[in-house]
Amino acid sequence: MKNIFYGAVLALLLITAPVSAYNSYDLDTLLSSGSCPYGDLSGAELSNLDLTGANLTGSNLTGARLVKTKLDGAVLDKAVLTKTVLTNAQLDNASFKTAQLNYTNLSGSSLKTADFTQANAFRAKIANCDLQFAVFYLANLQEATLDSSNCLEADFTQANLAYAWLYNTNLHGAVLNNANLFNAKMNNANLSDADLTGATLSQALLQNANLNNATLDKALLNETDFKGASLNFTDFGTAFKNEAIFE
Repeated sequence: MKNIFYGAVLALLLITAPVSAYNSYDLDTLLSSGSCPYGDLSGAELSNLDLTGANLTGSNLTGARLVKTKLDGAVLDKAVLTKTVLTNAQLDNASFKTAQLNYTNLSGSSLKTADFTQANAFRAKIANCDLQFAVFYLANLQEATLDSSNCLEADFTQANLAYAWLYNTNLHGAVLNNANLFNAKMNNANLSDADLTGATLSQALLQNANLNNATLDKALLNETDFKGASLNFTDFGTAFKNEAIFE
């Protein structure tokens, strides 16, 4: 019985113990030089630091905290940022190409012209962010939260936004060509002048959204809910509107 008890305790410790901890040499390298490509910074406390232009390519930042950290122009391509906290951070012109951002919290951050090309951001929190002119080409944003973010003229070409939350999001002039917005929640979103050519919007919620001058040619609008939406000069072209709801 004693062996069973100690075995259970050991198993519990293994489950609850941190999966990884940062490498102290890598942390010192970052703090002294401002860069640490392919370093292990998992779980590190990096809040309120000035890491402008840092090269963190391929680095492991799993569970790290970078609250209010300055990372303008930083390179985080191929970085692992799973469950990383980057709230209220400065990330203008930062690059996250092919980065892993699953469950990452970027809420309240400035991400103007940031590049998320082919990034994986499943269930990431990107609410109340400044994403003007940001690029999400081929990015996975499934079930991500972008509520109340400013995505003015952002590029979501072929991005996966299925089941994403975009309440009150500003997508004026955004490019969403062939984007997957299946069952996306976009009530009160501003999609005026947006390009949704070929986008999948089946079962999406667009109640009270602004779609003035938007282009939805070839879009899939099966059971899409447009109740109360503004549709002045909206171009539906050859959109497939089977059972779409307009009233």
